[in-house]
Amino acid sequence: MTGKFVNNGKLVAGSKYQVLYHNGEYYDGSLNFEWKRHGKGAYFYKNGDYYDGDWLNNKRQGKGRQVFDDGSEYLGDFNIDIIDGAGQMIDAKGNKFVNSK
Repeated sequence: MTGKFVNNGKLVAGSKYQVLYHNGEYYDGSLNFEWKRHGKGAYFYKNGDYYDGDWLNNKRQGKGRQVFDDGSEYLGDFNIDIIDGAGQMIDAKGNKFVNSK
């Protein structure tokens, strides 16, 4: 892990960190005092997917962009780590599906 630390290795909440997890996944963004993804950040999954957007206590929460390994992507709202709310899905062929909830 790289980032800003103080007082014997304690992290500075809201600062940007780079975390490489034991499973090969990677996070680049803000953490809170409990070492959870919190604020803005990007998470790269080992299957090729990635998410870039808002986080709240290790959950995708708020606005974000999820890109899937097949080339499709979702841009919009997330709620407690799931796609939920207004947004658009674009499939690998470029077809666009819009939900204006």
